[in-house]
Amino acid sequence: MEKKDVKKISECLQEKASLDVCLERAINENNMEMATTLIDMGADPNCSFASCVQKGKLQATKLLIEKGANTCQRDKSKIPVLSLAISTGNLKIIKLLLKNGAQFTIHSGLMRAIDKHNLEVVRLLIKRGATVNFLGENGMTPLFLCLTKAEPNFEIMNELIGNGADLNMVTPQGLPLLAAIESGNLEVVKQLIQKGADVNKCDKNKNYPIISAAKKSYKFVELLCKSGAEVNATNSDGENALFECVRRHNFAMVEYLVEREVDLNQKSKRFNNTVLEIALREFNFRTFDFLLKAGANPDLASRAIEEMIRDEPDFDIYMKRQKNKK
Repeated sequence: MEKKDVKKISECLQEKASLDVCLERAINENNMEMATTLIDMGADPNCSFASCVQKGKLQATKLLIEKGANTCQRDKSKIPVLSLAISTGNLKIIKLLLKNGAQFTIHSGLMRAIDKHNLEVVRLLIKRGATVNFLGENGMTPLFLCLTKAEPNFEIMNELIGNGADLNMVTPQGLPLLAAIESGNLEVVKQLIQKGADVNKCDKNKNYPIISAAKKSYKFVELLCKSGAEVNATNSDGENALFECVRRHNFAMVEYLVEREVDLNQKSKRFNNTVLEIALREFNFRTFDFLLKAGANPDLASRAIEEMIRDEPDFDIYMKRQKNKK
């Protein structure tokens, strides 16, 4: 070791800095000879390892691993060093870590690669043994995480599916198809259905794709129906997709579902009402009239009808005319 390095170590120690602090300084200065000496003197290679990986210092990372650094360790924020390397996108360091024991944190690494839209790293981790259907701490699978991104990465999605990602796996967070619908990306929904997503499968809370689609737009509902979705599927509140369409005043979707023989008289378990009553209470007379003519039973909305007759004389005339037409 050069005299100047000996002097630096001496000065560092005179400042009452620990060997570990001196090691960190040596690494920051890319002085591997000095770093080696400090480790041989007793500096802990683990103390500087996470920051070394995060800064993308390949040579120093190699040295610290050779000197016994734990490749499965986590930084102060509890993030595995493999995930730190993935965040920086340094493929050489990622491969180095995997070669030297970081395999045990490969699954959290896969989630980080998906989060960073890094297809190359996703492929590498799957090749090295990452399981595409594992359940992360947040209750998500890799595919589910991919689908929740504001701009889902089609290549990563297809990579996961191509390697066996379960399109119908129910997780604490829901279903892949539900996640895709909620993200509002129609093309992703199309691809999932084409690849085998079950349009009639619900999550643990009885959320069905057709009901989620009704919260989005006509195109989503149309796609689900054409793909075989059951229009009369009901959620935990006992409501079918028509309830969402009526609440949102989406007349086109109401018409579409009625054409497909949705149950007009389904009663909400939670609110003890029907879509006819909802339409009336929200003064949505166009939808009310349409539902009534389509066969909705006015007796199931009698309370709301009586209140409206009392408050609106014109409505009384309207209802009498409807009765006379029968």
